[in-house]
Amino acid sequence: QNRWLNWKFLWNQVTLSTTSSSDSLAAPTDLNFWDPKTFKINEGGTDDEDENLLYTEHDSVKFLVRDTTTNKPSTVILMPDNSIEFEPVPDGVYPIKADYFVRPTPMTTNSEISLIPKTYHQAILGRAIILYANYENAPEIKTQGEEIFEEVYGRLENHELPNQRFSRFQST
Repeated sequence: QNRWLNWKFLWNQVTLSTTSSSDSLAAPTDLNFWDPKTFKINEGGTDDEDENLLYTEHDSVKFLVRDTTTNKPSTVILMPDNSIEFEPVPDGVYPIKADYFVRPTPMTTNSEISLIPKTYHQAILGRAIILYANYENAPEIKTQGEEIFEEVYGRLENHELPNQRFSRFQST
């Protein structure tokens, strides 16, 4: 889960609502990072009526005088703590849609299931065999783990990374 930050299985979308005279919103609790180009105001309720928001990082505007007037937001500012602020300050309730990637969660109990799609869970087994073989100094077991891992992991990358559908040209 941790090798790539933008796995498709880590993607999520959120709809937040601004409040009148408040310029900030907290980030979702499972947020790893925002996809900043996806912030939109969705007043009409359909995707056809989405209006893109400009975005900027806090570091780009921290020394500038901010627009504190109240109006429909046109810009979202990504803050260092992953919260977001709006400029100008919202003059009402606006539904804000955005894509983000969730934080990979460590598996700490036997009952937990990985976010990796079930079809590719053999990659977890292959990697576990490799680590076990390293611990036991068992090269023949490590070879078996590497074979399992490489076969399944290549298909996982093809399927779950953006624009990588056939990057490894594996068919099995």
